[in-house]
Amino acid sequence: MVGLTVKDLDKLTADYPDLRMELVSGEIIVRSLSGLESSEVTAEIIGRLSNWVRPRKLGRVIGSSGGFRLHGDVRSPDASFTLAEKLPRPTEDGSGKDVVTVRSNRFSDLSISIAKAITTNLILRLEHYL
Repeated sequence: MVGLTVKDLDKLTADYPDLRMELVSGEIIVRSLSGLESSEVTAEIIGRLSNWVRPRKLGRVIGSSGGFRLHGDVRSPDASFTLAEKLPRPTEDGSGKDVVTVRSNRFSDLSISIAKAITTNLILRLEHYL
């Protein structure tokens, strides 16, 4: 399916609400469910990032249910941060400054300590933006 549009994605998500779909370069990508470790790492990243962003009132940390239009694509990252001045329109181009996607069915060496390192790196990058 090449050359599809946001309207096509909207129709497909309405027809198949249980599927997680993204529009990338005119193609619909169906995202599979993640495993236990992947979900745990994502939860750790969202929690740590939220705990840093919320008291500073910098914006919002959003999970995988939020879709973003980025450079013509519609993506659904596992975790994303949106600056306060970009709210309340989290689906407009460029609103997600930093996004994280944790993809793997096998996590032999990816653990919460790596999630902490990822989050620390994201916080340092956010401090640079601000």
